[in-house]
Parts: sequence; C-alpha cells; structure tokens
Amino acid sequence: MPMNVINQPSILEYLTHCGKEDFPNGSDYTARFKAIESLLNESVHPSVTPMASLHDGNYLTGHGIPHIRTVMTRVSDLLDSSTNRLSCYELYLLLAAIHVHDVGNLQGRKDHQSAAANVVNKYDILFGTDDVEKRLIFRIADAHTGRRGNDKDKISKLQETDHVLGKTVHPRFLAALLRFADELADDRSRTSKTELDSGIIPKDSEIYHRYAYALHSVVVSGNTVRMSFDMTSEDAGKTFLRADGQEVFLLDEIYDRMIKMHCERIYCMRFLRPTVSIDRIDVSITVYGPRYIDDPLATINFRMEEAGYPTESSRGILGVCPELENHSYGSPLTGKTLKDYLDRSAQ
Repeated sequence: MPMNVINQPSILEYLTHCGKEDFPNGSDYTARFKAIESLLNESVHPSVTPMASLHDGNYLTGHGIPHIRTVMTRVSDLLDSSTNRLSCYELYLLLAAIHVHDVGNLQGRKDHQSAAANVVNKYDILFGTDDVEKRLIFRIADAHTGRRGNDKDKISKLQETDHVLGKTVHPRFLAALLRFADELADDRSRTSKTELDSGIIPKDSEIYHRYAYALHSVVVSGNTVRMSFDMTSEDAGKTFLRADGQEVFLLDEIYDRMIKMHCERIYCMRFLRPTVSIDRIDVSITVYGPRYIDDPLATINFRMEEAGYPTESSRGILGVCPELENHSYGSPLTGKTLKDYLDRSAQ
C-alpha cells in the first residue's frame, strides 16, 4: 500500500510538489496532466451533460468540471483522514482516471464507464504513447460503476499490486478511491436552484436533481462521513417521478441512495483499509418552511454502519468461496465429491 504521510490540502497541490524523478523515465508528468486537464476542461467536460441528455432523452445532474473538482476534493478528504499517501505516479494515474471516468456519457448513460476508452484513444497523444499506462488509467476509471458480465465486483478484477514502467502501483486501491469519492460527490454542485425553479427539467429526471440539491454538505472526519441534507416542506410533501416510472417522496429517495452509499462504503473499504478506514456514515436531514428564515419543521438523524451478526450465505461455504464450485477434485468440492476423487485415485 502507499507508504508516506500526506498533509497537503489537495491532491492537485501535492502533484505540484512532484519532480520528474518521481515518474517513469524522468518524464514531466505534471505538465502532461496539466495538458490533459486543460483540453478536457475546454473541449470535453462542458459537453458531457448536454450530449448525454440528447442521447437518452433525460437530463442528468452535472457531469462536467464542477463534478470532476468535487471528486478530487473527496479523494483529498479521504486521504487526509489516513496516515498514508499516494506516490506521485499513482497520483497522476488517479487524477487522469478522475478526468475520464464520466466522459463516456458523451455517447449516452448506458455503459458510459466503458465508453471512456474512446476519449482516451482520441486524445492518446496527451495521455502519452505507452498503452500499458493508458490501459491502467482506463481500467481504474472503468471500475467506478457498472458490471463485468453479471458481476458488479469490478475492483477485485484489478491487481492489488502491479509494476508499470518500473513503478509500483496499487490499482485496486486507486479504483476504490475513485469509486467511493465519486459516490460522495453527488451533491448540490451538480445542479442549481435556477434549473429546479425553471421547470425545464423533465419530470422523470427532477428527483435526481432534487436529491443533489438537498445534499449541501459532505464532510469526512476521521472514520466518519457526515452527510447533511435540507429540503423545503413543499418538496417533502409531494412525490416525484423516477426514470423507472415509480413515484417517490424525496425522503424515500434519500433513504434509497443512502443504502446504496452504505453498500459502496462496505465494498470500497475492502480495498482501501487500512490506509483509509471509514466505518460509518452519519446522516442529518432537516425540513424547513418555504421561507429561508423559517425554523426547522422536522429533523431526522441516523447512522449507517455494520451491526449485528453477519448473515450466512444460503449456499454455505460455496456462496463465500466460489473457487470450491468448480474444483479439480470435485464440482462442487464436498465431502462426497472428495471421497469419490480419492476412490478414483486409489484405483
């Protein structure tokens, strides 16, 4: 795992302290990243949300420059809560992956994480000439969501430790950082009150903007993430249409998203501990009257953390250890199939 102490307030600031000697072949990766960031900020990121909307007919929350910056901030927050840091080369790989993780939305929301490879290929000269490096950047970005076949566990398909261009890197750690930071980045910066008040947001997209606007603060403090929401009594008292056709209250949408975040925390911590250890998510939701000077009408607080005795798989050991399912000694490897194997071997 990464080994040194970081006290920098921002991963972008830390990159400026890296020298050419910190990167493969003594190349100027800091200048390379600045060129990537400049081009994508100017020519790609501003088009992601409107192009996705044209493809899919809905209206996504923001996937442009503010979202990229928020993800970087969340990564910085998570690393500040640890006693370790990324190497300079890992930092470059992660920052590049953050910049490309959502650009596949240019071609529509479906499988957008995989479509990011098209942007890396299009601007490959900016990303250098080495395919091994570009492939790793894409795979870190690709693991932030989606499935591989029917399997949602994409991070474990990456190597825990790898060696790229003579440098030691930790792909699973980097992918988990990006994935969890992205999960924490769906806040008020991804929409605006002007958009919500204008009435132009399609009805089956509005709930996602209402959720983002309600989430006004995300703070990482030690081993805890604190999520703060507020909403008006008007928004709390009506239902909104989801893309799947269901009508939901905003509070219920928050609950569903918090359950997803709880699962993402458990999943990502598998790859981030002990470097980053987030044990719980504290949520505060406040409902106000229609005027900004109104006192709170309701306050809801709850904590999400692992509790109680773990639930056993209905398939026993085979549900926990799939390598026993198709074993050379027996499929599945049970007491009976092991006996049969030993009997055959003795003949």
